[in-house]
Amino acid sequence: MESGSINDEVINTSPLLPRSRPESGGGEGRSSPDSATAVLVLSTFVAVSGSYVFGCAVGYSSPAQSGILDDLGLTLAEYSLFGSISTIGAMIGAVVSGKIADLLGRRGAMGFAELFNIFGWLAIAFSKNAWWLDTGRLSTGFGVGLLSYVLMICFGASVMYLVGNLITWRILALIGTIPCLIQLVGLFFIPESPRWLAKIGQWDGSEVSLVGVGLMVLQQFGGVNAIAYYASAIFHQQVSVAGTCLGCFLIGLSYLLQDLKLWDSSPSLALVGVLVFTGSFSLGMGGIPWVIMSEIFPINVKGSAGSLVTVVNWFGSWIITYSFNFLAQWSSAGTFFIFATVCGLTIIFTIRLVPETKGRTLEEIQASMISFGAARSYLYSGKHN
Repeated sequence: MESGSINDEVINTSPLLPRSRPESGGGEGRSSPDSATAVLVLSTFVAVSGSYVFGCAVGYSSPAQSGILDDLGLTLAEYSLFGSISTIGAMIGAVVSGKIADLLGRRGAMGFAELFNIFGWLAIAFSKNAWWLDTGRLSTGFGVGLLSYVLMICFGASVMYLVGNLITWRILALIGTIPCLIQLVGLFFIPESPRWLAKIGQWDGSEVSLVGVGLMVLQQFGGVNAIAYYASAIFHQQVSVAGTCLGCFLIGLSYLLQDLKLWDSSPSLALVGVLVFTGSFSLGMGGIPWVIMSEIFPINVKGSAGSLVTVVNWFGSWIITYSFNFLAQWSSAGTFFIFATVCGLTIIFTIRLVPETKGRTLEEIQASMISFGAARSYLYSGKHN
């Protein structure tokens, strides 16, 4: 195997940005600590607004379910379509997200996405029938699909659930436009991604942006799509969410005990499962896979590879979101035991294949993965002695 040519062409293991630059003119053009801090705070605030955009879209259909069903008279299948059609839009957005991010930059991609989000929320808020509901949901899904590549951090789904129990579903949709507008305006005042600037040749701008932006680490808060989209119905039926092995197992066990009428307090066990899932998912599987995705792909394929991964994620999301109500009718306990089994397989997959990225540059991570893949290909090819 000619692995040397692959390493030379795909991965440059030297740092993308120089660690230092010669000072000229007495250090003019360097950002002061106070200025860098202000830019960092503003950039973080705008990013958090984008996280709320994502969380609002994920958490909306749960508190709005009963109100929409009563006002518009939708069937279970029609509401399942409304709840899941956003993932179809997200898949479409994910397909083009990488190219748009490469073309417009991260700021431009986020601004482009917010236009679709704002239109979608307004269409939902003023909808008179299922067609406008689905159109608005599809539009917000497309916007979220674009955001999921650029800023895949979900924060605020639980806020939508809490607020949604106090107001009508139309007002809740209008509230969803607030973080969209905040981010859309804030994007004009924050720097662009340094690696994107470096890719298009603006090295000076990339170094300044690197100082201004910093590293924003936010854990995904809320839950996976089964609970995020249908939490109201879940709690009414004493059901909980799919997530970690323990959380899903406890939920499945609570269902089993309830069906067999062996324990009157089985809803309490379901609540424990929700809490275990939420904590475990937020600490690990909620955000870390998206952090790793941003680290393992070389910059020359980051757009297309990131789009592919995001499409796969949203396709899985659509399958779970649309089928969850029907799976729960088939077997509530069995559904969550299946989720628990998948989580167990995830542990094995992580141990065997996922690289450690702590304390390593992006170029070192990418080089190690190519070397690891080349070694595996060599071993399994039968060419070794």
